[in-house]
Amino acid sequence: MEMARQYVAFHQKAGGYTALPGEGAYRNEKGWTDLAVGEHLIFSHRVNSYTKETFTEGLHTHGYYELLLYVGGDVEYVIDDRLLRPAPYTAIWFAPGQMHTARLRSPSRYERYVLYFSPSFFSFEGRVLPVTDFMERVGGSAMTLSEEAIGEAKAFFEKVEHTDGRANAYLPLLRASYLVAYFGLLSDPGLQQMRGDVVHDTMGDVKRYIDREYANIQTVSDIADAFYYSREHLSRRFGESFQISISEYLSKRRVTESLSLLAGMNVTDAAYAVGFRSLSSYIAAFERNVGCKPSEYKKRLRERRR
Repeated sequence: MEMARQYVAFHQKAGGYTALPGEGAYRNEKGWTDLAVGEHLIFSHRVNSYTKETFTEGLHTHGYYELLLYVGGDVEYVIDDRLLRPAPYTAIWFAPGQMHTARLRSPSRYERYVLYFSPSFFSFEGRVLPVTDFMERVGGSAMTLSEEAIGEAKAFFEKVEHTDGRANAYLPLLRASYLVAYFGLLSDPGLQQMRGDVVHDTMGDVKRYIDREYANIQTVSDIADAFYYSREHLSRRFGESFQISISEYLSKRRVTESLSLLAGMNVTDAAYAVGFRSLSSYIAAFERNVGCKPSEYKKRLRERRR
């Protein structure tokens, strides 16, 4: 299954995700429209007014790239073990398997453009164009745009959102061309990189401990004991910091680490290698986080290698 179809199927299964009339448009109950641009990219312009109670994003990862243009809102981003507080119109990206989340610092209107994609989006004449090389070249996870680049990016995104529907047969190609042009903007070596600061607090240390010891941790109490907290206190503090329960984060980390193992291991061996104590709990966690069974994911891996 191609990336865009996989994304749509996952969200339709979760509920609150409706196909709209038009080419590849889907309405999310959270208040924005996703556009499937071909088979390998999802684009959306998201504007939400959030309070601490309504902002529910927590640490997560996925099997495709995410490129986000932060426009405004009192938010910060946790990317692996770094904390980023961006200026408006900062481009931020997350690689497949990279744990990340936005965190709301105070009630505000949060606006951003979001692109989910696989490198296959940039296939042309039998090869994948190196238009995402800036991600490795920059050596960080973000960079600020110049005033000129901001103007061009806004123009490209407006065309993606409002391209005349009468050109329906050519709509995916038109939208793709504007988005490829945006990636071209980001390849400018003159743009300023941002790395963010290492998260230097106790819950950051707890997260790093889980990231390192996920296969050996038996229970949340093991983590609490390592930091001299009660299980209840640690769970509350971790949830406040990352908006995800500590047990769910441990499960997500294990599933994420298992993805690369499935290329060379059977499902049972991969499950136990990352710390799951039963095959059934691994399959349930995998479906919840990836949207398919581990056996189906292995099948996709085989098909990609052909």
